[in-house]
Amino acid sequence: MRAVLLEHFSRYPAMEPRDGVKLVYQSAFGPGHLIRDRDVALAFLRRELEGVLPGEGPLYEPIGGGYARLHLAAAKARSMGAEDIFFRFLAAAQAPAPGMDCFQEGLSLLETLAARGEAPFSAAALGAYLAEYREAGCPMVSHSDAYRRRYRPAYRVCLAPEADEEKRLFRELLHR
Repeated sequence: MRAVLLEHFSRYPAMEPRDGVKLVYQSAFGPGHLIRDRDVALAFLRRELEGVLPGEGPLYEPIGGGYARLHLAAAKARSMGAEDIFFRFLAAAQAPAPGMDCFQEGLSLLETLAARGEAPFSAAALGAYLAEYREAGCPMVSHSDAYRRRYRPAYRVCLAPEADEEKRLFRELLHR
């Protein structure tokens, strides 16, 4: 996870503590918390994909825990349809997630990297954010306003493409 965090810090220097926590959360829990109604989730993805311009860049970006962010702009540039993206997202939602221990380890690693000056935010800023975050019960969070303005994130969390589990779950979904 250290290498993943350092790569994201390098690629996204405007990250704030909340964005680091979001990354750790996604790597520990995947996207399962986002799918309550498949039809609604697919319709939302279709609308979001329509509003994204095709873009250069990697299709997948590893986030740890066996997951990756599948970038919608890159998917659109490759003519990937919403259904294909959705099945990958759904496969990840149905896979077993690393869980709370992984999440706590990731938060500790964030604190260590910030204390060493290796994060784009200070240890004090992270400490203040984590105190409030833990008090709130460690909920899922959105990207910071600064991150959204600068990077315009549009992605779905999927299993990392090299994961055998992704292939198995994807085949299962196709036969349902």
